[in-house]
Amino acid sequence: SGIVMGFIERGDAMAKRNYSNGEITVLWDSDKCTHCEACWRGLPKVFNPETKPWVNINGAESQQIISQVYECPSGALTIETEEA
Repeated sequence: SGIVMGFIERGDAMAKRNYSNGEITVLWDSDKCTHCEACWRGLPKVFNPETKPWVNINGAESQQIISQVYECPSGALTIETEEA
């Protein structure tokens, strides 16, 4: 239980990362990220670039995280839901 974090390497490109709580997975594509801080300002208990890992997937309810991810203007953050 707890945080599950994965890394996907893409040659010279920046990494893609995923963070799962068993209900949802937040996917982050650093190549798309514009660092506008919308996620951090909107849900700082989950998204904090000053910590490692910067996504605390257990910092809020899944629905709150989903709502915040949908506010990402660059599309760098996306959601996958876990099948029951």
